[in-house]
Amino acid sequence: MHFCSIANWAYIHQTECLPGYYGDQCNKTCRHPNYGHNCQLNCMCEEDQCDPITGCDGKNCSTGYYGSFCNRKCRYPNYGKRCQSECLCGNEQCDHITGCVWKRRALGIMTYIPSEMP
Repeated sequence: MHFCSIANWAYIHQTECLPGYYGDQCNKTCRHPNYGHNCQLNCMCEEDQCDPITGCDGKNCSTGYYGSFCNRKCRYPNYGKRCQSECLCGNEQCDHITGCVWKRRALGIMTYIPSEMP
């Protein structure tokens, strides 16, 4: 637990830092990927999208994820940035990040090729 000291003339009063801050004077901002109360939570989004107080803004989650903490995968049939794209294939072929993944048989080896769909 991080506490900051507040000097007031003859005594020192200690209080917990506000969410998003830490240090003796509560003047240091949580560093990515940490955020929140005592910097104990982890952002699941890019550093420039992680707020030290509130974490990931659902509008700025990494591709293929959504939710307040950006820890939920897009649900079928949706995929991609902000889960705004739609797979035009079955659930098993739909990747939450890239969309439809098709199997191609080449020289007897099964490979996965991400779709070129917009």
